[in-house]
This record gives sequence, C-alpha cells and structure tokens, in this order.
Amino acid sequence: MGRRSKTTCLRDVRAEPVQWLWPGRIPRGKLTMLAGDPCLGKSVITADLASRVSRGIAWPDSMEQRQECGAVLIMSAEDDPSDTIRPRIEAAGGDLGAIHLMTTGVREDGTRFPVGLGDLDVIEDACKCISNLRLVIIDPVSAFMGSTDSHNNTSVRGLLAPLSELAGEYKVTILAVSHLSKSMGGKSLYRFSGSLAFVAAARAAWLVMADPQDQGTSRRLMLPAKGNLGPQVRGMAYRVLSQEVCGLGSQPVIGWERTPVEVTADGALQQEAANSQVKGGKMVAADWLRGLLKEGRVSTAEIQEEARAAGFSWMSLRRLKDELGIRAIRVGFGGGGTWFWELPGGSGGPSIDAQNTIDAAPEKRASMEPEVSSSANGAEIEDFRDALWESIRGDEDELLSDECY
Repeated sequence: MGRRSKTTCLRDVRAEPVQWLWPGRIPRGKLTMLAGDPCLGKSVITADLASRVSRGIAWPDSMEQRQECGAVLIMSAEDDPSDTIRPRIEAAGGDLGAIHLMTTGVREDGTRFPVGLGDLDVIEDACKCISNLRLVIIDPVSAFMGSTDSHNNTSVRGLLAPLSELAGEYKVTILAVSHLSKSMGGKSLYRFSGSLAFVAAARAAWLVMADPQDQGTSRRLMLPAKGNLGPQVRGMAYRVLSQEVCGLGSQPVIGWERTPVEVTADGALQQEAANSQVKGGKMVAADWLRGLLKEGRVSTAEIQEEARAAGFSWMSLRRLKDELGIRAIRVGFGGGGTWFWELPGGSGGPSIDAQNTIDAAPEKRASMEPEVSSSANGAEIEDFRDALWESIRGDEDELLSDECY
C-alpha cells in the first residue's frame, strides 16, 4: 500500500512546563549551544557546569537555591582526562563518582570504535546505563560529526534532529561546544561556526567572548544569542581564576560575577568589531609615524603636511604620539622657535643646544627645575613652577596656539 501519514491530535498531547537545568538559561531535555573563540575558558565553563550538576551546587545567579544532584556525561575530543578534565573537575568541587567520560564504543567482538553523533544507539545506551543522567557535554561538537559536512544545513539537521529527540525522551540536557566564525560584527546567531542548522536545532545558544568594554583585563562574558523557551535573560560575566589542587598544582576555575550584565550579544559583537577597526587603524598609523621618524626628529609642520597627504587625522596622531612615547621638543624661543617630534632614544636631526631647548615631556620639564624646599606648601610649589615655565617658554600666545604640543 506504500507509505502513509502519521498525525497526532493536539488534544492527545500532554501539556507540561519547560524544565530547566540552569533556570532561565539552559533547558532540560533540549540541545544548547555554547560557542566562543579559543582561550576564553569554554572547557573550564563546562567543567564548572558539570561540577555544579554533580554536587547540586547552586547556580551563580541564585546562590541561595541549590539544585537537584545528577550525573554528567562528557564527550571530549581535545582535553586529556587525567591531566586536564579530572583536575579541573576537582578544582571546581565536582563529584568524581557522578561524572562519566565517553569517546569510544565497544562492538560485540570487543573492539572499540570512536563514537560520533551518528552513533545514536551508543549515546542512548549511555543514557540508559548512567543513573539520573542530567547533562551531556560534547566538546567540541565538530569533532563528533563523522563524515557529515558541518557547513551543509540538510546534513547537520539530519544529524541533530534525532539527537534532540533523544534529549527530550530522556530529559537530558545536551550542551554542544563550538567555535565562532572569523568574521567580525554581525548578528550573534550567524557567528556560530558551521551551518546555521546548529543554532536552529538548539533551543538555547550562548556566546562566550572577551568583554569589549573592558579591554586589557581578564573579564569575559557569556551572553545569550538565542533563547525561545522563556523570558529573555541577561548574560553573565566571569573570569578564569586559579585554584590550587593538592598534588595537581594550580588549576583554572570560573569566577562568576553574581550580577547579570546589561550588554547584549549583538551589542558586544558590534563593539568588538569597532574596537578591532580602531586597533587596526591605530597600528597602520603607528607604523607610518615610526617610519617617518626613523631617521631622526622631524618638525611638526612637516609631520602635519605628510599626515594630510596620507589621510591621517592630526588629533589622532597627537594621541598616538603619547602612546608611543614620542617626544615633542622645542628648539629656540619666541617666534623663531620650532617644535620637533622624535622617537624615544632618537638621535639625528638639527643640532640642539640644551640652553635653547624645551622638552615637552613632563618628566623632562620637571628635571630642569631647581629643587624647592620641602617646607613649601603645594600652592607655593605650583606657583614657582608656573613662574619658571613662563620665564623660559617665551611668547605664551604663540606657544599655546601651536597644536603640535
């Protein structure tokens, strides 16, 4: 007779509330994605989550409320169990007896084989054998794709759909770890590496990145890129800290900030892209300025002229001068004086007589000043320095109108 349809009347479907592993953030019985660039602590985050689930430790945004304990299955293709996974779990306070590892399966003849997402029967067997399993971590998901093209929507959907059904059947959270694409900015949903089908299949997706508003620090952000099972939630900030473990040395752990952050994933990516453009432009300008000054000091009039021809903003170059430690030196006094820039430790250029020179660097100017009695009050010292500077700098109006300083 051939194939026929199989329909279900909605009246026969039992309604139930959404269940959560991490309330409002990571649902139970669903697929969740966690993606970020290397070296931001994604695997340390998964160790933190696994430890909390294994011990029933409260989540960082609700420390007063403990959760139900449960077992965890980790499928890791990159981290060594003995010197990486176990030490990190111990550092995070996890229950070693509740956390299990799986990278291979066993055939009937006893031979082993690498487990992939296509080996659904093996993954389901683990769900049955591990009592009270609540979390499965796949890190990274790309290592378990087998021959499936991770950039092909149809292929990825065909692989993830059965996995999502398995998660629902056993009420297990599947957390798949991934990387971000190399493109900058854009919508957060499109930054997850591989096919868009990964994010489409997931019911929640989280993006991990350095805090673009706090550059140069260790602050990181875990921001929601997708979450369609509950009210919109805010992201969390964290730092990767060190924890001493007996016999294992210092191990990385996650230090969460309890207060959620206001920035969104899209907003943070836009800020990151803007920072990258500024940094890139600054690097080009810095190379240009160093090249101009490499042979010795150059007058600011010439620098301004060259900057206009090269398309660089004079105000930007003045800020860059301070960052690079470039010295501004005035040769001569009054209307005949000229400002020069030179690289730190630079030499060459016109001969400069120390008696006819003002170095604009504050620490250099201070070294030209005679000592003042330590008994003088602050106002007297400032008056003295101002008077000294006025006496040597010549025409005040001409000096202050010179933008090069």
